[in-house]
Amino acid sequence: MLVLLCWWDRPLLAVAGLAGLATGYAATVRSVGEPLLVIVVLSMMLHRMGWRRIAAAAVASVAPIAGYMVWFYSHTGQYALT
Repeated sequence: MLVLLCWWDRPLLAVAGLAGLATGYAATVRSVGEPLLVIVVLSMMLHRMGWRRIAAAAVASVAPIAGYMVWFYSHTGQYALT
């Protein structure tokens, strides 16, 4: 997905959302994926991909993390990414 994000100057909105979703899942699987969220959004800003694509990627990347934190809270009683 990240390759598709870099393939065009202005990727489709759905591609930006899917790339954000893949980045969010990477953050839930490995802790090294968390800084990748910031890197993806900043690189999109630097390449001036448009605020809708940046917002789609940011919201889509936060969705899996928020889902995991809610699931973790239901089992342990605290919000965390462990």
